[in-house]
Amino acid sequence: MTAYRFSSRLPGCSRGDLFHYYTGRVSTRSFGPRMAMLAACLYTPVSRGSVTLRSADPTVPPVVEQCLLADPLDAKRMIMSVRRAERLLLEPAVRQCFEEIYLMPRQAPLKLINGTGLPGLAKAAGTTAVLVAPARLRRAVIGAAIKPGRLVADKDATPPISDEEILDATGASFHPTSTCAIGAESDPMAWSMRTAACMVSRDCALRTPR
Repeated sequence: MTAYRFSSRLPGCSRGDLFHYYTGRVSTRSFGPRMAMLAACLYTPVSRGSVTLRSADPTVPPVVEQCLLADPLDAKRMIMSVRRAERLLLEPAVRQCFEEIYLMPRQAPLKLINGTGLPGLAKAAGTTAVLVAPARLRRAVIGAAIKPGRLVADKDATPPISDEEILDATGASFHPTSTCAIGAESDPMAWSMRTAACMVSRDCALRTPR
């Protein structure tokens, strides 16, 4: 994996607020080297979501509203990040490395190609078969699997991506967690680092076998 962090340079935005990461091999399975991924990300979002209790019963999941891109500034920067990725992928020296480029949907169908045990082996074999299939068949199968994502570029055409498609395909990156900021004790909106350290230490102590 390789990472690239850069700045939108928009007023009020911090440095390094945009980010790309590139993966040249998506799996240890046989199909892994035949697929690559470029993820265009937004750091330091200003949109804020919420977590609301659904019940006093602690076993009932809360209501999580991420409110991604609710602030127009986040949407604008997300588009900037993807447009830079698009320019990079369509650069002639880079473009010749790929058969096709696809825009993935917000919820990527990773379960279609990943698994453990015999089902995982079967999925890996099927994925490899699709990737080595003739171009027309490969594009048809992948296109059906990733809807509403779609083919963005092949050897003959480069259909443009609209801003709306970019925003519709945007989802949470990695593993978002927590609604309570960690910071200095003087910050009324933050949980102090000292308190966090005490809680972690106490939790570890409770989990340590005697």
